[in-house]
Amino acid sequence: MTDLSVFFAGTAGSVPTARRGLPAVLVRRGGARLLFDCGEGTQRQLLRSVGLADLDYVFLTHHHVDHWLGLLGMVKSFALRDREQPLVVYGPPGTEKLMGAMGGVIGRLPYPFEVVDLAAGDALDFDDGFSVEAFNVRHRGTAFGYALVEQARPGRFDAERAAASLASSSLVCGPALAPIEPEMSIPITSARLARRRSCLRSNDTGEISSSGVFA
Repeated sequence: MTDLSVFFAGTAGSVPTARRGLPAVLVRRGGARLLFDCGEGTQRQLLRSVGLADLDYVFLTHHHVDHWLGLLGMVKSFALRDREQPLVVYGPPGTEKLMGAMGGVIGRLPYPFEVVDLAAGDALDFDDGFSVEAFNVRHRGTAFGYALVEQARPGRFDAERAAASLASSSLVCGPALAPIEPEMSIPITSARLARRRSCLRSNDTGEISSSGVFA
């Protein structure tokens, strides 16, 4: 996993404390900026720490007010900054209806504002090589957790392992192996194949054993 940062803007529940804001987690992955929940006071928590970035996506875990009330002020702050890029809000079923009911509070926005209901099991793929997957969690009412999952990617070529694989042949390590996919093979003798996966570093084959979870 590369180019990933996680900032806990709020970790309190139900009511804020003097030192802890209401739920909000800012994730930067590649060029994407994702906010998971947006409790009351989230934009102030961000302003006093890492700054209020122009978010791309907001994911709501459920509809209890302590997890989304800060979103109303935040979208208006973005409007006052003459934002033009779209903002998309995802959440459990009923999120579209909830945000629609807040239309009179939010008012008109100078940028595209989209709200999307998700179902458990839905996965959203992002250009930066990861996806966000929604899953059910146990809570009062419908509630989701979200898993940030890195997509499989080819490993880095290991010249030493390739040399060992080709040692009994007349071939030498070179660019021939570079374009071969990890599961593909190339002939090196009449009875032997060299599989590119065997020439990748064992801890860098693109297989992901864990992922970030936000619930």
